[in-house]
Amino acid sequence: MMSMTPSKTKGSHDPLLVVSREKVAFLFWALVAASALSALSYVLLINATVFNAVETKKIGEENRRLNGELAALESRYLALSQTVTLERAHQLGFIDVSTVSYASREKKTLLTSNF
Repeated sequence: MMSMTPSKTKGSHDPLLVVSREKVAFLFWALVAASALSALSYVLLINATVFNAVETKKIGEENRRLNGELAALESRYLALSQTVTLERAHQLGFIDVSTVSYASREKKTLLTSNF
């Protein structure tokens, strides 16, 4: 009886499993390049993350400092606003106006027109 399995002889190879040295070398170097690219990308992304964390910390410190300055200026403003009185204004040289006039946004009709 004849066997259905292919005979294995020394010179016989399955055509699907034959891979040339060039293909193996190409695949090896492609994997090396992909690994190097992945490692480089990882290092760059970690660097960017650390840089952003440091900048965020600096910005937070600057924000706290500016908020402190703002609070000091606001309290100074409130203290100074308590000292403004009509008598103090007169001492500084302000005088009462005899005729009060106000600015208005009311449109007036012009007798002439500019084209």
